[in-house]
Amino acid sequence: MAQRTWQNKLKLRWRNIQRPCAMCGELTRRYLCFCCVKDLPLVPAKNLVGLLQVHRSGLSPFRAALAPLWYHHSVPRFIHDIKFRGAVEYLNVVSPFVVAQAIRFYSTHQLMMPQLLIPVPIAPQRLSERGFNQAELIAQKVGIALGIDVKSLVGRQTHQKAAHRMTFNERTNLSLKEFYRTEEAWPEQVSRVAIVDDVMTTGTTLTAVKALLKRKNIIVDCWAVAITPPPKFQEGEV
Repeated sequence: MAQRTWQNKLKLRWRNIQRPCAMCGELTRRYLCFCCVKDLPLVPAKNLVGLLQVHRSGLSPFRAALAPLWYHHSVPRFIHDIKFRGAVEYLNVVSPFVVAQAIRFYSTHQLMMPQLLIPVPIAPQRLSERGFNQAELIAQKVGIALGIDVKSLVGRQTHQKAAHRMTFNERTNLSLKEFYRTEEAWPEQVSRVAIVDDVMTTGTTLTAVKALLKRKNIIVDCWAVAITPPPKFQEGEV
């Protein structure tokens, strides 16, 4: 009994520890202060597949595309810190947004959730530099919250220039050459999957990963933390 009381006090004390807000630096008990959470550019729980350039080009193989945040305002710096400064603790902030968006979308549209999450891989050189694959960490946290397994069924073999610096045609041509199917076996009775990445832009990377799954009659969705807004973007419009 005494040990449990001590553990409860320790948990309460930990919850009351203040830390700098990841966005503004103000002290808060969470990773983001209340004001910064309110300022996040939230995306409605709608199917965003029509915003992907591969869809507009008639190439999209996805049933649905989901992202809770626009890649806008403070979000690019937030994701940059995760990827290039090793601020993986910020994943505790963004992952719940992905979870909430998925629950809201699939329940509203009465669709069955994916049975498997497949993270977009990064090249070995990138993995060596960072020590982690941010898409895989996002998939793991979201998978735990939703009770969905995560498997790395696709690998990446080349190190190209940053995707945000490529044109649509460059992304399409390179993406087809970058990835390969790993030797990990396809789970039995899985017919619905979601490919997970940190940011969705044109959808070419996600499409290349989907092409390597080589499974018939599977439903493929794509999930990300953020999606690049369309031209002449105004919040509240999709």
